[in-house]
Amino acid sequence: MGIAESFPKRYEPKEIEKKWQDEWDRQKIYQFQPNSSKPIFSIDTPPPTVSGRLHIGHVFSYTHTDMISRYRRMTGHNVYYPFGYDDNGLPTEILTEKVTGVKSYQTDRKKFRELCLETAKTYSQMFRDLWKAIGFSCDFDSAYSTISPLAQRISQWSFVDLHKKGKLERRREPALWCTNCATSFAQAEIEDQNIAGKFVHIPFAVDGKDPLIVATTRPELLSACVAVFVHPEDDRFKSYAGKKAKVPFYEHEVPILTDEKAQMDKGTGVVMCCTFGDVTDIQWWRQYKLPLREAISKIGKMTEIAGPLKDLKLSVAKEKIIELLKERNLVLKILDIPAETRVVNTHERCGTPVEFLVQLQWFIKAVEAKKELIEVGRGIHWHPEFMRHRYENWVENLSWDWAISRQRTYGVPIPAWYSEDQKHTHIADVSELPLDPTESKPKVKPPSGDWIADPDVLDTWATSSVTFLINAKFGLAEERKNFLPMSMRPQAHDIIRTWAFYTILKSYYHFGAVPWKDIVMSGHVKKSAAPPVIGSQIAGQTFAKKTKISKSKDGEAFAPERILERHSADAIRLWAAGASLGIDILFDENGIQDADKFLNKLWNATRFALLNLDSFSPKEKYISNHLVDQWILSRLSQIEAHYHKNWEQFEIHGAKVELDKFFWIDFCDNYIEFIKWRCLSPDPSISEPAKQTLYRVLFKLISLYAPLTPHITEEIYHLYFKAFAKVPSLHLVELEENKSVPSEPALEAGKNLIGVIGLVRSYKSKNQLAFKTPMEKLSIAGPEKQIQMLKPLAEDIRQFAQATTVEFVGSADSSFFEQEFEGIRILPQINPQVLDELRQRKAGTVTP
Repeated sequence: MGIAESFPKRYEPKEIEKKWQDEWDRQKIYQFQPNSSKPIFSIDTPPPTVSGRLHIGHVFSYTHTDMISRYRRMTGHNVYYPFGYDDNGLPTEILTEKVTGVKSYQTDRKKFRELCLETAKTYSQMFRDLWKAIGFSCDFDSAYSTISPLAQRISQWSFVDLHKKGKLERRREPALWCTNCATSFAQAEIEDQNIAGKFVHIPFAVDGKDPLIVATTRPELLSACVAVFVHPEDDRFKSYAGKKAKVPFYEHEVPILTDEKAQMDKGTGVVMCCTFGDVTDIQWWRQYKLPLREAISKIGKMTEIAGPLKDLKLSVAKEKIIELLKERNLVLKILDIPAETRVVNTHERCGTPVEFLVQLQWFIKAVEAKKELIEVGRGIHWHPEFMRHRYENWVENLSWDWAISRQRTYGVPIPAWYSEDQKHTHIADVSELPLDPTESKPKVKPPSGDWIADPDVLDTWATSSVTFLINAKFGLAEERKNFLPMSMRPQAHDIIRTWAFYTILKSYYHFGAVPWKDIVMSGHVKKSAAPPVIGSQIAGQTFAKKTKISKSKDGEAFAPERILERHSADAIRLWAAGASLGIDILFDENGIQDADKFLNKLWNATRFALLNLDSFSPKEKYISNHLVDQWILSRLSQIEAHYHKNWEQFEIHGAKVELDKFFWIDFCDNYIEFIKWRCLSPDPSISEPAKQTLYRVLFKLISLYAPLTPHITEEIYHLYFKAFAKVPSLHLVELEENKSVPSEPALEAGKNLIGVIGLVRSYKSKNQLAFKTPMEKLSIAGPEKQIQMLKPLAEDIRQFAQATTVEFVGSADSSFFEQEFEGIRILPQINPQVLDELRQRKAGTVTP
């Protein structure tokens, strides 16, 4: 059976993609080989947070990582491409509560953890099924979970080691607090939102003076007021400094102090300091040693000191105190603050406004090492480079140490115990890890009483920040010491302040080194006002312009599983490859549709090309002397150099753009058309060079596209090329560096040839002639240098133009020629009888 019979006419992606995904798994094509002599390329793959269904934005960024892994595998590397699941901590706990309807405080700790593990297992399998369906070349045998014993041991080791190094301490102080999630959180988890508010003008009585008017957005915190501040240079209030003011409604007296942080031009210029309404309140509390009045509980209700507001939620308490103040004529006026002018810090997990509660928390010292952390960051190659500046801006503006305690149930336990008087702390020994302090006790006894286990768990980032050590199997007998630093960290730009920063901090404190050589940033897929998918059940739904897709809110609307029902995995991959590093894009399903069309073009072009390779055997390193072959090989050499240069910089989009141009224009539009006649020639001296070159270029093309479109290229490889290459998978074929130097004369000749052919096409199109319309003679005129380049290609031009003869004339004789390309002109001569017949046929007066 020849190629024409064995190569299907239609490409059927649904069948082919599933077939190869299963086959890659069966043959373990992508398994890491620990004993290989090849250079290792290790990837610190982002473990997706188990907090809900994945959306197309996740596929977008994770596909970039897979493409890079495939490219590195095909360029001679032993690729370690693991997959992980970030299934410990607050996000998974919140998901479990949502899925099961059971709140963590409604059941015992052990039972709730079991529910969390069951939820994590279900969603982790969903993640794995999706990655496989997209064609990811992960070594799933290396998959890890951040709640696994290995991850818990390494996370707890990090805690113990940082404590020994003096980089970790437990202290009671104001911490960022989410009243919805009922836990502290880190500065990196703050998200700014525009939320409308009100300036409530309230008079504070001062003996012997006019009242001080405070304009506040937090009247519910009056019971927590501990001082009033004015600017030291504000002439309006200089006589008030050092006196006492009486807090409205609550009647307790507070000092009137001066500080430059009180803004004269904001509100009334008088600021009440509460414990705590914002960061400035905390700074003043510390600086002036003010008393502590705690008015907000851990679950966002007012405490006993709030009097009649006790047990009211904050939003209700705000309205209630305004009502009570109005009854006593203590509200002078209320001014609305539009959302666009008011920025509120919120918890990024749930959007709840930040509060500041005093808690005993564990903190990793970060502020004291800002200078060093910037220098360590400069030891990593950032792609794109401007992302390093984002990292440095974050570090420079860091004002809080990293609070790693979380007052939740599910997560990695903090390996510590405290004496009953809280004066003594016992940290577990490394040899005891992993452990849960609530289920065991230290062998040593406390000075008095008994040990109390730390009830908190570690921030999920405290574990995610040691993924590079989890990948290296740190501390195990089979530890991979050659993994440090790892080759690459791929991640989205929004978690520079969390995942990148925390990992760099941990690596610096533990080892004084960088965790990876390169960090590669992907952008986000954003939703627009248009419906996100074509023909879906949500076609009438609208979306805010250019906003980030939410896993919790938009999961179904942008579900990859739904998109995969309409498009091939390779098409989704090609769409993902269409964005530059670190740049956000709008989701547009038309782009995926275009990619589907490209796949059909690749299939059809390959089939068409292979029809010319029946009864053909490739010769290793065969080089044709034909100028057209020299041209396409020179163009291929240029494209390969550009392709590899971009891949080495992780610029997938840059590599794809030029490759696409080569495929569509040089290969499909021109080269295949140029060599048809040669491939069909019975003379081996004419056909053999064309076939050898066609084989070489086509094989290289599918190899270059393999990292982007693994399924269709694997199918093409097995249908034809495997018989000659003798390698089990195209993805194990090495993309050898093309060291051939492009031929400038061949490139110039090819450019002129394409120009002449373009003139022929244009002429026939302009005159409404079929492309195959024969011509008696084609005359070509132009500068002597170009004519001399074209003369060796006379037969190629004649065959392509369907001309009986081709003649070359001097430039002086070309003034009557109508067409032109950079000084080259043509004059086609077509038999008048042929033209008449064609016109009559078009008019319907002649039967063909």
